[in-house]
Amino acid sequence: MPSDRAHALVIRDFTFVCPTEIIAFSDEVAKFKALGCEVLGASIDSEYTHFAWCQTPRKQGGLGAINYPLIADVDRSVSTKYGALLGNTGYTLRATYVIDAKGILRHLSMNDPPVGRNISELVRLVSGYQYVEKHGEVCPAGWQKDGDATIKDDPVKKLDFFNKAF
Repeated sequence: MPSDRAHALVIRDFTFVCPTEIIAFSDEVAKFKALGCEVLGASIDSEYTHFAWCQTPRKQGGLGAINYPLIADVDRSVSTKYGALLGNTGYTLRATYVIDAKGILRHLSMNDPPVGRNISELVRLVSGYQYVEKHGEVCPAGWQKDGDATIKDDPVKKLDFFNKAF
């Protein structure tokens, strides 16, 4: 396992993967908002670090202007409540939570810091959970959007999908 210092190099704001994710979320925030979904970012860095990072141009590894709020979780209370801390290092994993309008956690993922998240997949997941809520049918692997084949949530009627798909 890498040392705590190695973890610190890949988890804090001014690292290499974090800005790519924050920028990718910012670039796609309109898709989330079109789904009625709010995007919030949080890190263990201070509001002053966030401010400085937004003042740093993207071509220099900074964020520039972003289209959603970043929460300063310096005391790690949010990270602790959501179980995002990486062991006892004091740093966090790359954690994603999709919480529906009723406050129900629909998706949770955490990955080790060296690999960034796929924002398009998160848009797909939000869309899928909303589709299920609205239509009562479930979304198979590979489902992308309203109009793609879905499965009736019934032991017999599900066969309509399986007979066509396979």
